[in-house]
Amino acid sequence: MKTLLFNVNKVDRIVISEVYTWRGKDFFDSFFCNISKSGDGPLYLFIGLLLWILDPQVGREIVMAGLIAFSLELPTYKIAKLLIKRKRPFEKMQGIQFLLPPPDRFSFPSGHTASAFLMWVILSHFYPFWLIPGLIWASLIGFSRVYLCVHYPSDIFAGITLGILCARFALFII
Repeated sequence: MKTLLFNVNKVDRIVISEVYTWRGKDFFDSFFCNISKSGDGPLYLFIGLLLWILDPQVGREIVMAGLIAFSLELPTYKIAKLLIKRKRPFEKMQGIQFLLPPPDRFSFPSGHTASAFLMWVILSHFYPFWLIPGLIWASLIGFSRVYLCVHYPSDIFAGITLGILCARFALFII
């Protein structure tokens, strides 16, 4: 297990170092900051309420699935952060700086990524035409967190897993 964690950490650091070399280009810095901000949370509530108004029956189910999924995802990711207490890349790696300040202290797992993938699974379940665009958007949110140097790639993969599992469970329940 120790060897696995060592290798994951090694790959995480290599990827962060490589991605960090892409920074400093105004377009990309701005693009990934804005993509990341789109995953802050208020957009999800807005989407749910808008769909409830525009498509009441499906919108209600989306809101119900979202409430169940987020009621699982949020405490799980917060507990994981407090138990694991992984420092963020900019704290552990010399010469690495973040572009946007992180919303909390610890890195693992990525809450932004978990929420984005949770929403992707729920929305694409009810509206299959969102499958590809939603996957691209959620993936860009995950990548943006690495680009901004607030998460390691393994934090992103953990967030993807958490978001998908919570959404699938919520859809199973409703």
